[in-house]
Order: sequence, then structure tokens, then C-alpha cells
Amino acid sequence: MRILFVLHQFFPEFSGGTERVALNMARMGQHAVHHVQVLASTVDIAQSGGCASDKAPQGCVELVYQGLPVTLIPTPLLPVTSDIRMDASDAVVERLADWIESKRFDVAHVVHTSLVSLPC
Repeated sequence: MRILFVLHQFFPEFSGGTERVALNMARMGQHAVHHVQVLASTVDIAQSGGCASDKAPQGCVELVYQGLPVTLIPTPLLPVTSDIRMDASDAVVERLADWIESKRFDVAHVVHTSLVSLPC
């Protein structure tokens, strides 16, 4: 099964409880031989340690954190109000929808949505 974990922020930039829960669930998914990936936002793209990739949606970065593939959306790509309500940028929604379709995820587990508006 191909599982996408979606949350507002993730390691290594942030390390709170939600990030820890998502990390643990993703690891359990890998242990059960599922393909897992994390999608989150990043406030400081330089601190995230990610790099641009032709496999990531345009403007996003990818990294591997403790064996987990992670795709990060820089917050400047998100609408300014995305941290207080579910606003979405049509351009970002289209890029993410294309990316999600190309990755052929079976399940999207939305762990926490603050700062991330996803086309589900």
C-alpha cells in the first residue's frame, strides 16, 4: 500500500508531538512493508535541509529523514491565510493534485492540517 502522511510541519525543522506521532506511524507503515511518504510545509527552506527535485511539485523540496521520504511545501507558496483557515492557491492545488496522482497513493492520512491545504 502507498500511504501519504500529511501534516503542517515535520522534522528536522520542527520536532513537536504531532511530528513525533507522524514519524512513528510512518515508521510502523514502513515496518509493515508499505511505501510511506510525508507531505508537510516548511517555514525556513534552508533549515529544512531539502533540495529541489524534478519528482517534487514545482517549488517544493524533498529530503529523506531517518529513512522516510519527505516532501516540503515552502510556506510562501501557500496563501497567507492558510494558517488560520483552509484557503488554497489554485496553482499549488493543481501541482499537488498532479503529484499525488503521479505517486498513486492509496491512502492519505491527514495527521494535522494547520498551514497545509490539500486537494483531497
